[in-house]
Amino acid sequence: MLDRLHEFTALLRKNGVRTSTAEVMDAVRALSACGLSERDTVRSALSTTLVKRQEDQAPFDELFELFFYQPRQILRRSQAPQVDALR
Repeated sequence: MLDRLHEFTALLRKNGVRTSTAEVMDAVRALSACGLSERDTVRSALSTTLVKRQEDQAPFDELFELFFYQPRQILRRSQAPQVDALR
């Protein structure tokens, strides 16, 4: 878990989202408290601890989706014709 979190925060930093060591430690504590089983809960915990400026929320959301990509989630949510063809 720690390695993935460090990779994710490095990606955030490379894309202009400021994250401090203290915020990463807060994220670890939050994930330890809420667990890793629910994707939306993980997203909320990381967003709450790592995003401090409103303008960082959109890059965080996009990077979270890319970094923690789950094709099954996209297939369930999307109604695009390509998804219907894949089904």
